[in-house]
Amino acid sequence: MALLASVDDYRRLQEKIDSLTETDRREVKAALAVSDRYYLLRYLLSTKDWPHPGYTDRQLLDHPWLLERCREAQSGIGRRVNIWARFHGKTTILTRGAIIQYLLAHPERSVGLFSQTRMIAEAMLFEIKTELEMNEELKTLFPDILWAEPQRECDRWGVSVGINVKGRTASATSSVEAWGLLDSNFQSRRFNWLHYDDIVNQSTVTTPEQNAKVVKMWELSLGTQIPGGEKDVAGTFYAFGDAHHSIVSKGYDLHLHPCYELTEESEFDPGTGLPLRLEHDPLRPVLYSREHLLELEKEMGPESFAIQLLCLDGDAPILMADWT
Repeated sequence: MALLASVDDYRRLQEKIDSLTETDRREVKAALAVSDRYYLLRYLLSTKDWPHPGYTDRQLLDHPWLLERCREAQSGIGRRVNIWARFHGKTTILTRGAIIQYLLAHPERSVGLFSQTRMIAEAMLFEIKTELEMNEELKTLFPDILWAEPQRECDRWGVSVGINVKGRTASATSSVEAWGLLDSNFQSRRFNWLHYDDIVNQSTVTTPEQNAKVVKMWELSLGTQIPGGEKDVAGTFYAFGDAHHSIVSKGYDLHLHPCYELTEESEFDPGTGLPLRLEHDPLRPVLYSREHLLELEKEMGPESFAIQLLCLDGDAPILMADWT
């Protein structure tokens, strides 16, 4: 099924789907859930009801920038380091939506969800688990994969032990498991897809030794991958030279999405791959209003804002006051 070009196209498609018979409607929705990340998030998961800040008549996922990010994310898992501005849908699209879609398309496979600590990873798995428990429409669309009452029917259903879908054959590894790089013994596990989200935070960049430990444990975690599997990284910068930079230096592709628009005229540092801020460049917000970001900068301070929202290192001489 071909992917659509605009948010309006999806609205029109949904109107057509609503006019179908119940059998045909289920068939089309199930096909779209597996093949179209944007449709899954905007029309089937609980994320469909998320409002856009500042707009009373619009959902967050109605924004065309998020449609573009879904398209990019769905083009392949690959060896990517996805660095997105904080609050810009990274975990929603790259972790929550991606893992649910992966389970629906490949119920026999397994996902290792890694964060800096196991508590962080389990919080992400909790959102996925809750979605698969509460989303009655999704259960109806995929009765051969999703449990009607997983807490009662499934023998492995919890953030500490992982969750299993119906298609997962007998294995010591669950369909999805949550692990922490710095506080877990994960070496015996085996996964088809290694997905890393938020493996770096402020506590891991305080000293070179702490940063090096994250990189070392990430390297060790690669041994949990089944041959022929996939792996990718999602996160936000916390300091120049943090673990994300180290992973990129190993040949991973950097996919960078700050809170402002990168254009064809944008220039990048050839050594780091980070955007260079030129004096004459206007900075155009991609998702939130300029006023909202100005307020965030005041509260966060220029250094934290530059790292977390502008996706630059802490010495970057960029202030929202420069925006035009």
